[in-house]
Amino acid sequence: MVRVLIVTLLVGFYCSKLFANPYQTEITIGAADANAADPLFNLGIQFYLNEVKTENKPWAEAAFLSKATKLYARSYYALEGGEQSTFAGIEFFLPNAMFYGEVMAFEAGDKIRWSANAGVSPIDGLLITTNIKEDISYQPNLSVKYVKPLTNKRAINIEARETLINPNCFLREPKRSAARRSSQLMV
Repeated sequence: MVRVLIVTLLVGFYCSKLFANPYQTEITIGAADANAADPLFNLGIQFYLNEVKTENKPWAEAAFLSKATKLYARSYYALEGGEQSTFAGIEFFLPNAMFYGEVMAFEAGDKIRWSANAGVSPIDGLLITTNIKEDISYQPNLSVKYVKPLTNKRAINIEARETLINPNCFLREPKRSAARRSSQLMV
């Protein structure tokens, strides 16, 4: 039996009323316990360069819908194993453009590695990105996020990620004949 417990607490600073007014900082605290194998605890902070307005937007997606630029950091700690990992980065939308970017640094063993996302937001609420990581050859991948605001500060959030198939899989095996040995690649 798989048991997953996720507890998330979001606290907005610079607000006179929690969850109601514009905010600029989020603090995230969470715990996860999958199969009771190795419980994880995490702590994160996100700082937005401009206030995130929540009026007429679902609070959980207000920063995304506002295309807010943020600096963030998060640390994970395995309670039983004592292992810790930390990452930090910046996520931004170019002003008055549809381009998006994210650069992140993270611990991988004893080394600091980086990862980057680049994408476009052709319409409000839609983001299409691809990711590349240091020391890993690029594999075509695609992430899509769409948020459709509804009434009463509610929204539908649809997200999908896919590593695209290897483009070489469309190449057929070379044809060989006993009389003539030749190789062909057909697309």
